[in-house]
Amino acid sequence: VVGASPRDLALLPNATSALTVAISAACDAANVREGDEVLLLDVGYGSVSKMTARECKRRGARMVTVPVLADLPSSANPEVLLGKFQEAIGTRTKVAIFDHVTSNTAMQLPVSELAAACRARGVVSVVDGAHSLGCT
Repeated sequence: VVGASPRDLALLPNATSALTVAISAACDAANVREGDEVLLLDVGYGSVSKMTARECKRRGARMVTVPVLADLPSSANPEVLLGKFQEAIGTRTKVAIFDHVTSNTAMQLPVSELAAACRARGVVSVVDGAHSLGCT
């Protein structure tokens, strides 16, 4: 169903627990420190924003939120969304967090393109895939 070997899966109590671990691990991998930035979209799950804010506070980093909701429906266009995202990546951005399918709007985000934009800038990406099953 998810295209992964059982050896590559970690079972956790729920998606929130899994994302807490993933966000912390990504910040560790990117060596997020005071003054660095962690980027997320405002269409993400509310708990993810809270987890990110807590992780940023712990590290002295700054959470940067890309506004998408205020510009709907135009920002639902993958090219528009990708452009807003790329503009928000700064020199201090170390981690970016985004959904594959958002829970509050059911938007399917262009995760391959968002992740590629992160890789091109040396930014570690975290994808919230809680609502991804069945998507292409």
